[in-house]
Amino acid sequence: MAKKSKSKRREEEPEEEPATVGDDEEEEQAADEGGNDDVSDAGDESPKTKSGRPSKKMSKEELEKNRASRRRSVAKRKGYRLRAVKAGYGNPSAAGGARNVSANILSVAETIRAAKWAPKMVASPAYADIEEFRERTKLSAEPLPPGAAAVIRAGAEGFLRKVIDEAVLRSFEAGRPRVTAATLHSVLRPYASVLRFTFATPQGLVRYAQTKTINTRGTDATAIGFFEDDTDAVRAEAKLLPKQEAIAKEYDSLVAARKAKRAKKA
Repeated sequence: MAKKSKSKRREEEPEEEPATVGDDEEEEQAADEGGNDDVSDAGDESPKTKSGRPSKKMSKEELEKNRASRRRSVAKRKGYRLRAVKAGYGNPSAAGGARNVSANILSVAETIRAAKWAPKMVASPAYADIEEFRERTKLSAEPLPPGAAAVIRAGAEGFLRKVIDEAVLRSFEAGRPRVTAATLHSVLRPYASVLRFTFATPQGLVRYAQTKTINTRGTDATAIGFFEDDTDAVRAEAKLLPKQEAIAKEYDSLVAARKAKRAKKA
């Protein structure tokens, strides 16, 4: 019986299939292997990149820090995926609107914090209208039991899901890897006329951007420039600051009195 040639035997032997792992295992492997860069030595000459610039070598401490940072990033993404699946965004039918929801996006504690939020930097401009500052400060001082917060969450949950779906869809269609503040602003803009409080371009944030100096392309400049009407607006806002401080002290004293009264009953 004639012996088979080596080439025939190689053809008959089945090739080994590469082992497949899930997305989480791949990310963990990438996190562990992400720091396998060259470690800098004192006598080594730094290699050149395609652009001709010397590539940066990392020390052992930097490599270990890089690995730890990637592991934390992987763990955070796995946590986000788990919450997304529980919220109904992990199944194929999520894009069609029918979701198997087993958990809320918002917790009751998050709903309470959102409902009771108010500007804390009372010595800085907050809103163009002092009445909005008063209303927000008043709401922040009102007690909100968990039962009432759960009722608020029921309405806020649907609105938040609608905003998230539209913002993610616009970012995906635009080819952006994440939802930006500009995209979210474009989604919320149609609701500005029916919302009780302002959400777009808060005056405090605008003034901060106009006065904060940042380094852009080697030059120091503010994020936003001043316009013609801003000078008069800044003077008018400066007159509101003492009123904001007085309103904040008034409601802080009410909260303190309520806590003292509750402590006496206990």
